[in-house]
Amino acid sequence: MAAATTGDVIRKRMMLVGDADCGNLTISCFSLFSRASLYLEVELTLVNTQGLDDYDRFLDEQYQDADIILLCFSVVNLVSLQNVVAKWYAQWQYALKHHPRTINFIVLVGLESDLRQDGDARKKQQPISPEEGRKIAERIKASGYIECSAKTKENVEKVFEMATRISLEEEPRRRAETI
Repeated sequence: MAAATTGDVIRKRMMLVGDADCGNLTISCFSLFSRASLYLEVELTLVNTQGLDDYDRFLDEQYQDADIILLCFSVVNLVSLQNVVAKWYAQWQYALKHHPRTINFIVLVGLESDLRQDGDARKKQQPISPEEGRKIAERIKASGYIECSAKTKENVEKVFEMATRISLEEEPRRRAETI
């Protein structure tokens, strides 16, 4: 999908995808790009799919309209990472097969990174390491991998900066190259 432009503003549609409890709702509540050092004005439309996983047809349309997909998981919830591959990435691949268009980009986002230091969260299960996250990103051919914490605000802005840069700088891949 080509970026929509109005005057000097580039519009991008960014979709947050992941399990309902992985933290993707919290990250989408932040004000983006508050620093004045940006030279290019980009307007992002965020679509959070939380709670829509039972509406496959609607999600297919959302995938088709998105410029970039943020596949989200909690770094302290192995099931949410497993679902990135088994459910969310697979669902995206299915949507691609049924929509003849240039595909969007994927950034894998590890959320709740502050909980790696939380003893209670760590007792429940072993946190996912940044290295493990990068391996999954490579496996699904994501254009990037980043971790953040909405609670401490660490890297939240960088998530959206990375995703925006990728969507502006990389040439769209064709479906045949990805599937």
